[in-house]
Amino acid sequence: ATSHTFTSQSIGAEGANRAIVVVVGYYTGASATLSSATIGGTSATITNQVLGTSNGSAIIIAAVSSGTTATIVLNWSANAQGISVAVYRVVDLVSVTAHASSTDTGTPASLTVNVPANGIIIAGSATIDGSPTVPSSWVGPVGDGSQTVGGASAAAWASNSYASAQTPLTVSVTVPGSRSSLVAASWGN
Repeated sequence: ATSHTFTSQSIGAEGANRAIVVVVGYYTGASATLSSATIGGTSATITNQVLGTSNGSAIIIAAVSSGTTATIVLNWSANAQGISVAVYRVVDLVSVTAHASSTDTGTPASLTVNVPANGIIIAGSATIDGSPTVPSSWVGPVGDGSQTVGGASAAAWASNSYASAQTPLTVSVTVPGSRSSLVAASWGN
């Protein structure tokens, strides 16, 4: 499908200074990329995305001050499936515009990204390889979770906060097989 909706996603406590970050992992046989998205009815910024071999990863963000649950709508340039979403609630960001971001499609997937002092990093990885095992063994951020979707794709996500600047921070993740994608972005608090 070229549009997917995830209803009643928990976005945590309300707040005027709250932003919601969503890490997206997916499978595509049609080279789909994320073309637009909304979080709780608010247009989301596509911070970064990368298309690997039959899979992709993306990070989106929106300032959403009200509500404790939200509907996330993802719109694609072509057919996408096996989609996973991981939702992060972040507060007191300097801006919803990322300080820095980076992508990679290597195996193992590895990248570097600058994180400002008192900053955060959020990363996500997707893989497809027949009978996937979820990506594991993060370097840099701490693994927060993982999911296998539809028997063909798997995704994992990670985050961390840093008191001192990381210039740069190496982010890598071990994935099964040879088809993976990795995205990471940082913001200042």
